[in-house]
Amino acid sequence: MMINTKRRISIFVLAATLATGVNAVTLVWDGGTGNFTDSNWDDGTSLQTHPSYGSGSFDTVINTGTVNGFTNSNTADFTSDDTLTISGGAVVEGDFLRVNNTSNTENVITFESGTINLSSFNAFRSGFGGFLGHLNFTGAADSATVTQFDLTGTTNQKMANKIGADGGVGSFFAIDGTMVASGVSYDGTNLTEVNSGLASNAVNGRYFEITESGGAQTLHLRAIPEPSALSFFALALGGTLLIRRRR
Repeated sequence: MMINTKRRISIFVLAATLATGVNAVTLVWDGGTGNFTDSNWDDGTSLQTHPSYGSGSFDTVINTGTVNGFTNSNTADFTSDDTLTISGGAVVEGDFLRVNNTSNTENVITFESGTINLSSFNAFRSGFGGFLGHLNFTGAADSATVTQFDLTGTTNQKMANKIGADGGVGSFFAIDGTMVASGVSYDGTNLTEVNSGLASNAVNGRYFEITESGGAQTLHLRAIPEPSALSFFALALGGTLLIRRRR
């Protein structure tokens, strides 16, 4: 049985549409400094303003420049099939980052390299009791950091707690798609214990570490030291202790 040419084309277009899924448009930040309402977003044809998240129709890529976009509005929400990829040393700043999923599918923010700066005391949020999505670090060690600048909120609103406990809000951060949690609940004083738990949950030779300075907490992606470096460190430490004993 022969299928006419028009019907063949229709079937092909339908199959291609199904294969590509809902996210048909990719918007790429064109550089410079600005926000989602500036005409710096390139869809491959022209520059335009960003229509905001929540529609399930846009893949967003930021790989250069500084974007001030995470505020208490739809531009802070990742719902349905929205995606965001941050790479190339881009700087993304705002109040908070929220995964506000309503479709029971997991949203993933891919963070390859660059900087995320968030100013809210509850910088990582979900519209539900637990996060349905996560911030997935995929780059090399020390290529990406995320900082929460305001720590005036309660202990459970701090980043160290949201990566400390297992499950729930402790499941927001991932390395190469593997969710990482310290397994140690942060109580405001035990950052060392939280970091010890994170170091024991390395993925593909990298692990998370949180530093605190000047009223801010920063999450780093670290590399597990090579065996030779560990041996050198042990020898250096042993030599230092020996010198101290002789004194």
